[in-house]
Amino acid sequence: MIILYLSLFVQFFLCGCFGYEGAYTLPAFYENMLISQHGWLTSDQFADILYVSRLLPDSLGINSAVMGGYLATATQYSTGFSFLGGFIALFGLTLPSFIWTKVANYYRHRFRNVGEVVISWLRPLAPGIVAAAILLLCTEENFGSIATSPWHFGISLFLFISTLIGTRVYRINPLFMVFLCGFAGLLLF
Repeated sequence: MIILYLSLFVQFFLCGCFGYEGAYTLPAFYENMLISQHGWLTSDQFADILYVSRLLPDSLGINSAVMGGYLATATQYSTGFSFLGGFIALFGLTLPSFIWTKVANYYRHRFRNVGEVVISWLRPLAPGIVAAAILLLCTEENFGSIATSPWHFGISLFLFISTLIGTRVYRINPLFMVFLCGFAGLLLF
């Protein structure tokens, strides 16, 4: 009896660890475990579990654990032990979720300031990244050349400087400035 309970617990614990809710994979996974490997259920009993799990609001895993644990022990022991088998299987299935939640909560509280620290480290890098992007975009294709197209170069330089002054000095919304420069480029080119 203890070996059956321990086997139920271990098998459903593994299901709880690695059997995430996939509506198409879990029935085959549970069928393999309950029928083929251990012979705890018959195919008809497992089909009943599938039908009932579609009717009840719980997931297939919860229903398979309760009914599978109950039916696996009901073939050998009395009703009281069968309820205990269903409870042990359910406990084995849900215990990994509690463990993962506890571990995640511990690390969430332990590293709750990491985001602020990373942002404080990246804040001095932001102007350098923006300057690098500006230098990479200051090519002849984007701004033109003084020798080949002075009008194109002058307008591009004017739009660039006016955008810089508008967003930095006058605090104009950058999206609005992009719209204005696009409209000016459409008119002037």
